[in-house]
Amino acid sequence: MQAAPTARQWDQARLRIKNFIEGPNSDIDRMITAVLETGALTPALKAEFPPLASNELAQRVEAAVRAAIPLREHHGTSGTGKGSRIEGPS
Repeated sequence: MQAAPTARQWDQARLRIKNFIEGPNSDIDRMITAVLETGALTPALKAEFPPLASNELAQRVEAAVRAAIPLREHHGTSGTGKGSRIEGPS
C-alpha cells in the first residue's frame, strides 16, 4: 500500500504545476490526486480542463507530480484489490 504523500511533497507538486498552469489549489489538487490514483490524468479531468487535452501539457502535469511525489508501480489499489483514495493535505 502506498503511503500518503507528506504535506511538503504535496506542496512541491502544486508549485511545480503552478509553474505552467494557473488555477485554484482545489483544481490543482484534483490533478495531483488523479495522477496519484491512476498514474495519469483521467479523460474526465482532461475534458473538464480543455488545456489538459494537449498531450504535452498533460505529460508536464504528470511529470511534475511524479517528480514531487514518488509513485508506486500499482496506482490506487492495495493488496486487497480495493481502490484506495489519496487525499491532499487538510
